[in-house]
Amino acid sequence: MSNAPALLHSSGDAQIDTIVGGFIAVLELLFPQRIASYALTGSCADGAATALSDIDMLVVFASERPQKIAIVCALP
Repeated sequence: MSNAPALLHSSGDAQIDTIVGGFIAVLELLFPQRIASYALTGSCADGAATALSDIDMLVVFASERPQKIAIVCALP
């Protein structure tokens, strides 16, 4: 995706970084100026990811009141 944002930190894996950047770009299109931050969690964040690992990502929405928004994305 050509409009993927530059990541502040790398996961250490170029393919994971590309997927995360693309996912962030899509979320920014769907929720413009509504997301406060993103964070990788799990094995991608601590460098223990394998070829079979999923990508766990925390998305924090900017809001004056808490809202429940669930986004589930399964990647092979």
